[in-house]
Amino acid sequence: MTPISYIILCIAVWTIKGEKCTDKDFNVDLRVSEHGSMESFYSIANGICDGIQSKLSEAAVTDLHNTLKEEDLKDASSTIIDRLAKNQIGSIVFCLVGIVIGVCSLGFGITILCMRCLCNHRRNAYASEYADDVLSVFTQLLLLIFLMVAFSLLIAGVVLNNKSSSGLFSSTETSQGTLKLIMGDALELYNNATATLICTFDEVVDKTLNEVEENVKTAPELLVDDFKNMTEISRLDQMDTNATQQEVNSCRTQCTSINGTIQGVLQKSPERSCELKLKGTKKIIDVLYEQLEIIEKVLSFKNTTDSTTEQIYETLNDTTESYVGSSIEQVRSRWNDVRTTVEDSKEVSNTLEDFEKKIDNILDDVFSSKIYKSIKQGFSWIVTIPGIITLLLALVASMPLILYMCFPQARYTAVVHFLFQFSLYGFYAITIFACLVIILSSVEYLFVSMTSTGCKTLFQDSSYSSLTSLQKEVQLVEGYHLNLSLRDTLTSSKKDVTLWKAIKADSVFDTDTVLDIVNLESIKNSTLEMIDDVRQEVFKFQEDIRPNKDDAFKIMNEMEALLRNLTQFYTLSECSNRFPNETKKIEQGVASINSSMHFFQKDMRVVGSVLETVINIDNNTLDEKLETTHSNVLNLVEQPVRRGIESVLNDLSSKLLPARAVYNLYQNFGSLFCSDIAKPAHGVWASSGLCGLSILFAAIIILLITRMDDY
Repeated sequence: MTPISYIILCIAVWTIKGEKCTDKDFNVDLRVSEHGSMESFYSIANGICDGIQSKLSEAAVTDLHNTLKEEDLKDASSTIIDRLAKNQIGSIVFCLVGIVIGVCSLGFGITILCMRCLCNHRRNAYASEYADDVLSVFTQLLLLIFLMVAFSLLIAGVVLNNKSSSGLFSSTETSQGTLKLIMGDALELYNNATATLICTFDEVVDKTLNEVEENVKTAPELLVDDFKNMTEISRLDQMDTNATQQEVNSCRTQCTSINGTIQGVLQKSPERSCELKLKGTKKIIDVLYEQLEIIEKVLSFKNTTDSTTEQIYETLNDTTESYVGSSIEQVRSRWNDVRTTVEDSKEVSNTLEDFEKKIDNILDDVFSSKIYKSIKQGFSWIVTIPGIITLLLALVASMPLILYMCFPQARYTAVVHFLFQFSLYGFYAITIFACLVIILSSVEYLFVSMTSTGCKTLFQDSSYSSLTSLQKEVQLVEGYHLNLSLRDTLTSSKKDVTLWKAIKADSVFDTDTVLDIVNLESIKNSTLEMIDDVRQEVFKFQEDIRPNKDDAFKIMNEMEALLRNLTQFYTLSECSNRFPNETKKIEQGVASINSSMHFFQKDMRVVGSVLETVINIDNNTLDEKLETTHSNVLNLVEQPVRRGIESVLNDLSSKLLPARAVYNLYQNFGSLFCSDIAKPAHGVWASSGLCGLSILFAAIIILLITRMDDY
């Protein structure tokens, strides 16, 4: 299994929580990064950067993604830089503009220097005219105000730069602890998911297997009932064989009694007509007496069916117990193996821990290195020192201007001339500072803008429209693929949905799909063996009861004839005058036998119909009925499994693990880089730029002030 497959599988099983397994915490709080009083300045700088450079386009992200997939990171670095450069046109132009301004400021200073050298400082007449005609008190005041504005902006820039630099290094160093917290959240989520997975599946497996076991144990009874309904021998259950046997015994007693009475009358030499009727009645009674044995034999068919169904039940029960026992144990064993694998598996946790350790080691090496310490100590001074020098030079330049305004005659003194000359040389230094600081700010902006572009593309775009191409087809189960889209997952995770829906697994895995994955083929094969056992029992049963069928129909036909004949001899009026008591006794006995014969005839019709049904079952009919029976048996296994799957899938889609936890975890990583670190970095380039422009502005004002030198 690939790492991504394993992670997605863990995410999937993470969401499967039973009602008794909900004591684990799956909430991840969204981090809020604040920078206090600097937040507004950082936001302004970030807004300027965002206004200049937009996020990466979908095509650019796709191009970069394909490059990383096709090439090694080392080999692809030049290609990646080229792709990023093409999408950083706005930032590059802005950077170049800054560099041009910086170079122009240096060129401006050099130009002024060259002009003064060429003019050989001969400008007294012009200076006097300039001072008298142009530099009025209002102009002097205006220059002073501009100088104070430049002074104030420069102070603000230096302060902001120091705070931004301090914030950047502080955030960078605390990011190590923040990253540990985020990785800790991720590891805790994984551990809770593993515990929940084991707890849930223990419950699901036990509940489902117990239900399957109980259901399958009813399979023999179901098969026997289907066998009885198929052969219609279930109708024999309506027969009371004990009552029939009692009726046979009673009928046999009546036959014996009637024959004894008839024999006694015949010995007394009755009249001819009486004798004939008595002998005819006796003949019928004798035949009936013989039939009673056949009736008992046919009644034994009921015992045969009971014995057959009992044998079928015992055979199927033995097969079922053997099958259920082995199958249940096999499933439990497989689940125990899976559970042990999940419990022992450290792949994901080790990956997270290794990643955290590598980052820790890298950051420890960086923070403990002399280069980092040197950069940390001297980074802000790169801007602060030029800023302080410029502030001092601005103060020096303001002094002759103030003297001019307060003491107009002081402009001809050597002190004022010295201050003007000192300010002029300071102007040359300031132009160099302006060039360096502006170029530094431009380069800082270019690097920070790349970070900003990445943040806008990956974390800050609410629609994640540029991430459409970031998708991967993952095979969670052989033959079933899940197309994971980072954009769709993140967009859905912001809503009140479960992770199962967020990764669109519900569109791939439905109940029937999971049933196919479970693969009940082995169960089907085993139940087919049971069905074959029933088929063989039906064939054997057909052969065993074939003689009983003939006996049953023979008895029915003979009983109908006996009933007709018995009706002819039912009235013994020829004997009643001479043998009234005997005649009455015989007639009562015949009436009782007549009732018994109707009783037997009804049972024999049932038996005969059942026997005929059994005998006439052909192979096609038998296969059709057994197929229905097979489906019923399979349902005993499939239905509890289906119900369990439906319940789990429904919970996955409706209430288990809000995907917001994953979204918050993703955004917390973004907050670490885009807020904790990137915002102070924006403050650094913006404050450096403010200092550079303020220095340049101060240089221009100082140059104008030095033009007042009349000495």
